[in-house]
Amino acid sequence: MRAVITLTSVLLLTAAVACAQFKKGDVELSFSGGVGSWSDRYSDSYSGGTSYSSSDSHNYVFLAVSPGYYLADGLSVEPELSLIAAEESKPIQYLLMNLSYTYLLPNSNVAPYARAGYGVSNSV
Repeated sequence: MRAVITLTSVLLLTAAVACAQFKKGDVELSFSGGVGSWSDRYSDSYSGGTSYSSSDSHNYVFLAVSPGYYLADGLSVEPELSLIAAEESKPIQYLLMNLSYTYLLPNSNVAPYARAGYGVSNSV
């Protein structure tokens, strides 16, 4: 678990700002990830005044890589491979095929995009 956190930290700290062009033939490589936790809380009451409560905490790691290729100006195909690992659970992997359209606003560094995809996973 610490190795994954260290790798994620190194990737985030060494990330550089890139000047993407969004033109036909361009290639991009995206990484994303996260580390977190969630808690489950249970409580129940029984007749006779007896009550029961419990709390469980779980940690998780999420990593994804997505290479992209621009088929036309602004239009790219972006396959995505992801892994989610949580304590006391089987790892979840999924593969998506995404189609994305990016629009570079004139005279701006802002480029909104829309992305849709379909894929397979070993979990819901």
